[in-house]
Amino acid sequence: MNFFVELFHWVWKTSVSATVLIGLAVLVLACFRKVLPAWARYGIWILVFVRLMLPVAPRATFSIWNLQERQAKPEVLVIQADPAGYKPVTRRTESLRREQVPILPVVWIGGVFVWLGIAIIKHQKLARWVRRQELCVDARITSLLDHARGAFGVRRQIDVVLNERFEVPAVFGVFRPTLLLPTNWSKEAADDELYAVLLHEMAHVKYRDALVNCVCIFLRSLHWFNPAVWYAFRRLRREREIFCDSLVLARLRPEQRSAYGGTLIKIAAQLSGAAAPTSLVPILQHKPEIHRRIHMIAKYKSTPWIISAGIALLLIVIAGLTFTRAAEKPLASPAVAPEERPKATDALQDEIARQQELVRKFQAQADELHAKLNRQSMDTIVSPGPSEVVQKMQAQQIEAQAEYERVSSLFEYLKKLSKADLKRSITTTAPDQQLMELLQQHNMAEQKMADVLENVGPEHVDVKRITRVLKQIDNQIEDRIDGIMRGLEVKRDAERARLDAMEKALAMARQHHFENVQQSRPYQEMLQQLRTQEEILQRLRMRAAEERINQVMEDSKRK
Repeated sequence: MNFFVELFHWVWKTSVSATVLIGLAVLVLACFRKVLPAWARYGIWILVFVRLMLPVAPRATFSIWNLQERQAKPEVLVIQADPAGYKPVTRRTESLRREQVPILPVVWIGGVFVWLGIAIIKHQKLARWVRRQELCVDARITSLLDHARGAFGVRRQIDVVLNERFEVPAVFGVFRPTLLLPTNWSKEAADDELYAVLLHEMAHVKYRDALVNCVCIFLRSLHWFNPAVWYAFRRLRREREIFCDSLVLARLRPEQRSAYGGTLIKIAAQLSGAAAPTSLVPILQHKPEIHRRIHMIAKYKSTPWIISAGIALLLIVIAGLTFTRAAEKPLASPAVAPEERPKATDALQDEIARQQELVRKFQAQADELHAKLNRQSMDTIVSPGPSEVVQKMQAQQIEAQAEYERVSSLFEYLKKLSKADLKRSITTTAPDQQLMELLQQHNMAEQKMADVLENVGPEHVDVKRITRVLKQIDNQIEDRIDGIMRGLEVKRDAERARLDAMEKALAMARQHHFENVQQSRPYQEMLQQLRTQEEILQRLRMRAAEERINQVMEDSKRK
């Protein structure tokens, strides 16, 4: 549970930092909306996307969080003296007590599972539906798609599915993208219109927008409590479509750009208002978006490099301000009288010598215990779980149990059948070459009997001879079936005996492994004590070095 509490604290801090970045992004977009190109507006929201994934924020003096008044609370190593010497005591001051599990992390993790579960179920349903569809083999569409792929340098194979479920073109799939095109629109669209739409979708494929969608769903599930994050991801999707439009326009001739705007208007007319799945990357999701996109297409022009450089610098500054945390303000160390320094240093050196003696003592005891251990006991130290022998025997026991259950259930099933049903079933449940040959001979004899009876009567000598042959074959078949059944019974008993032997061997192996673990436990405990003493010794040495440095600095000041 402590892991989830720590994770909740990290998510909370990240969410607060991202909220500040979102507010700053809204302010920048409001002030420079007419100046910023499409890639810059999209880039601002990508900064929010990256900030939510940032595991650790480094400290910096230029961080925006330096504006908040705070006082650092570092870990303090306090050395207190008593008659027996110095004893190191470590105290960590924290603003949040974590001895009790609060309710908020429990509620948060429940919400994460709910949102992730809903998203995964919807994605899997859509993936199964896509896999069931037939791929498009239309020569016109595949040819235009190849040209669009070449324009963006997309080398991956793109499947195309014509469907009537989705009203607008869209891309689905992270590892193997699938292009979903409305059937009626694809048939009615001209080549220029279809090519422009395919260019837009290839821009999504080029920049892995399906993967970005999946990560956004995961981050939104982590920060489901923060409406600012939901708002940021909605803005990211809108600005991404405008950014892809600008990429398309850069690859179209001037006379084709207005036609592309008309194509978007036609597609918007087909929208019914139903929300597309979040894992889908559609060319258009809501009708109100079309106004901004048409305005951008009409006013499109390339951005001078000097303005692009300035905007890139602005994004870097925003990232520097929000991707960092406040620089820690060191607390002033308490003044120590000069005459007390030598006493503290001497006491530390005495304690260091005592701790060194303890470390040598524990090391000698650990070496002595190590010499008494055998190889099997050492293996339990490296891998405290079940040994490799036990794991292999467990796997063999499972296989033997499965084989015994199969043979036993087959024997019991065949044993309950009548002779006629047994004769019909045994050839498939327990195939036997000799039985198959006898059955084949029986069928040939019966066929021959039918042919003879067509020409002569039942009392004819040939009929009687064939009858004797059939009876002889029937007896052989029954004997063979009895032999197969006895063989199955013997095999079942043998599998049971094998399984019993394996269970006994496995029990012995587990007991042997348990004894090895018990034998190695004193050595492991001694190693833990040794590590603890070494850590204490290291802390004392650092404290002694700090005291010496402080003493030298004070001596130089007095001089």
